Amino acid sequence: TMRFVPILLALFARMGVDALLSTARLRGIASRPRASVLAPHRADSSCGVYPQWPPLPSAHEAWEPATAMRTMAMQLLSVPVQVMGQSRTYDFLLNGEVSTGLTAWRESAWAWRNYMANNYLAPYDELDAAARRSSATDGSCNLLAASTVPVKSLRATLGAIAQLCDGARTRYPKLYAVLKFIPKKNGLNPLLARMDKGDFDLGLDSMQPRDFEHLNRDVRRTFNQVFLLTVTFVTLPRDLSNEMLWCSRVVVEKVKTDQRTRAMEVLCVGAFAQFSPLREVFACLDSLRGPFEEGTDSSLISEWAMDPKAKQAWERMRMVYPFLQVCYLAAQMQQAAESAVLPTASDATVKASTIKSGAAELLDSLRLPDSTGLSEALPDSPGLPELDSTGISDAASLAAVFEQAKAALAAAPDAADPERYANGQFDVDGVPEFLRRLAEASPEEKTINSLLYWTLDLLYNRALTSHLTLQLPRTQFILEYADTRGVVFAAIADVGRHIGTLVTAARTPPGLDGPGSAGLSGAEELIKLTKIVEAHTTLMQSLRDATAAGLWSDQMQATVQTLLVEYDAMIAAAAAARLPALPFSQVEAAGFGALVEADGFGALAVLLESPVESLEKRREEVHTAMLEWRNPELLFRYYQDNLADPEMAPIVNRWMRAIFGTSAETLRDIRRRDPANLRHLNSIDQAVLARWYDKECPGTASMRTLFMIGEDAGSCLRVIGTLKNKFNRALMGYCLQSHVRVLVVFDSVKRVLARSLIRLLVRSDTREPVIYCDALFFVSGGGTKTLLAEIREQATALAVHMQIPVVHAGCTLPYAPVNEAAGGYIRDVKQLGYHVHWVDLLEIDGLSPYTYSEDLPWDEMLDQHTPGLRHRTADTPNIVVAALPRADSPSAAEYVAEITGRTAWTRELSAADAE
Repeated sequence: TMRFVPILLALFARMGVDALLSTARLRGIASRPRASVLAPHRADSSCGVYPQWPPLPSAHEAWEPATAMRTMAMQLLSVPVQVMGQSRTYDFLLNGEVSTGLTAWRESAWAWRNYMANNYLAPYDELDAAARRSSATDGSCNLLAASTVPVKSLRATLGAIAQLCDGARTRYPKLYAVLKFIPKKNGLNPLLARMDKGDFDLGLDSMQPRDFEHLNRDVRRTFNQVFLLTVTFVTLPRDLSNEMLWCSRVVVEKVKTDQRTRAMEVLCVGAFAQFSPLREVFACLDSLRGPFEEGTDSSLISEWAMDPKAKQAWERMRMVYPFLQVCYLAAQMQQAAESAVLPTASDATVKASTIKSGAAELLDSLRLPDSTGLSEALPDSPGLPELDSTGISDAASLAAVFEQAKAALAAAPDAADPERYANGQFDVDGVPEFLRRLAEASPEEKTINSLLYWTLDLLYNRALTSHLTLQLPRTQFILEYADTRGVVFAAIADVGRHIGTLVTAARTPPGLDGPGSAGLSGAEELIKLTKIVEAHTTLMQSLRDATAAGLWSDQMQATVQTLLVEYDAMIAAAAAARLPALPFSQVEAAGFGALVEADGFGALAVLLESPVESLEKRREEVHTAMLEWRNPELLFRYYQDNLADPEMAPIVNRWMRAIFGTSAETLRDIRRRDPANLRHLNSIDQAVLARWYDKECPGTASMRTLFMIGEDAGSCLRVIGTLKNKFNRALMGYCLQSHVRVLVVFDSVKRVLARSLIRLLVRSDTREPVIYCDALFFVSGGGTKTLLAEIREQATALAVHMQIPVVHAGCTLPYAPVNEAAGGYIRDVKQLGYHVHWVDLLEIDGLSPYTYSEDLPWDEMLDQHTPGLRHRTADTPNIVVAALPRADSPSAAEYVAEITGRTAWTRELSAADAE
């Protein structure tokens, strides 16, 4: 009996009380043959295993959303701590090893998540939105039958999120320390607090369509992020789980909302998943976070933590660092495996041939096609024309291009030192050193932030160009599928080589000749170099996307594909030479579609539809024009998003040509003299217009500020986002129409801290001008009260300067008789006991086919106006930007009372609001 005491003590220590209560089950195991004990994922090992998942509900036995969600949450929380991340463990009762069932558990978890995504988490259906709009129009607060399923699913998903957070608090405290911020950052904490108090109705049935759509999106996003973090944590060994949580914490807290899920997918699935080739690299490193821990040789803490401005830069570095390091290590791992992948431009994917140089382990780990030479370098791609005789259309031509790329690499004066990467050594100090130098140039400069969004955007654009990826359901993660996984991992390595370009430049000593010598002008030159690399890669991806979509003419298709093949050959040559970095001089070289070097305007010439020779003559001017923009890569990303839009593409092209000076007209000519713009401007008294154009007019009409208003605020008008041009095409309505300005407060590097878009519009009743101020957006995390005071002061000064009314959503318009002779009108609405004389605020035509209009409080119930993206056509050139009650409306007082205190324009902010 005594000899079993140590076993019982060990059982208690490793399994807890629950395991001790299952002795009958343990006796059953002991009597079974060894073969059955060694079978994978047994649920009755004495050492603890990953629990088996129940079978997925079949099509004939659909579960209630609440039951399915509750089951999934319970399974995610049921992993014993002692087996986390272990594929096999020792069963001391049976004196042998057993499988913990980790792989089977993870695959089942993802199968359940995909089932939930397809059945309960699908994007809010337009039929449901239509049903809600119909019920709102009828004055009914009851939810129609078409909306019942989304409401049940949303409520069940909220319950699962609460269950996972509460369970993690007691079972996995380290996970909970990060997990708890996800609902908060997605705005769900108030709803979860109500559920905690027993309010499970949450008012979902009577919610307005737009509000419900936004909530559904936030809940879906939150559930995906909670799932990613939880399933990764419980399948990692403890040391790696701590690394993963350290990286994820800053992602959850700092990364913009619409990019957070992508960032977490790259970390949780791309870097730390079982199948990720990068996981082996992390396991070999002492710590991924070494530069950000005290006591390490490369620690950045001591020198940055004391100065508030420097500390802010340190926080930005901490956010960006894991992603740059992941990419840079991927590039190093690729050449460490002694093989290289050559992405092809014919189908714009990483369906590729291998430059044979020894081993194929990397291709196996990435599950890329097994190609042993160049004969399959340009596979057929459905829907894309083949290159003509002038293009690179055969293996011999491709081989010649590759040889040229290798020769150019060998001759580059600023190539990376191959000795640094010899003998399988990983350069783990390069990224921290580069970020340090970048921050030294200007601690408040946000080029560091742009690196994160550039990296994510480039990775996903490259992956989403793949025809394999496009076949996936909208609800799926691309890194979870073997066929698309290779696309993303190869893209990670490609991006890593461009990060290597920056790392090499940051290490270039002063006095070395060559365009990559950042040391010549110090850290400020490194900022410029970083912007050029970001812009260059974004431009090349724009051309790649357009090629995949078949947007070029046959002649242009051959030209662009040649550029892309040469560009990809450059990347492949670096990989074959075992260099995880492209020389900056070669990035600019003419043969690879560069931006600013002599004979190096191939890609930009395609974009601007301009002869290469004209750009060569104006090299410095074009270079300067690009670097005047805080984030020049956004210009090319905006071009990319709108290239397939037949209405937007010619306008964006005209705008870009004016920016780079390749057309006869200037930006001012477009804004003030375009015929469509003049139709609006000519409807306004010229004296008023002269005051609007006066340099003393409060606010700014800077195009660079107007273009960035969505980026700084993280709004739907962002260029780098997941919605492409769904909303941001309205930016041309701001940038290219001179009746638009913005009241703004900047920080020291011209980043927007607070802003309100203002437009010089026309009243529908009197045809008189009025200035309408959009909703206020605050970007700063603190000091909101001060920012609000500054914006209000500008609005007061604007009214004095312009001598016309300056109004916002909380105002009424003074009474004036309708000017029927000029086509004036009001809309008289009597509904739900209210009576309002609506006056529309009009934009009379304009160059841009789109503009954006913010929500107004009575849009749904009293037909105030139609919010969102507004589309102008030849038949309907006028756009209603906003509508306000005329002061003599019987319900004018109720309108003002209802909105007062609900917007920044109508309330004083408390200290809590400013947080």
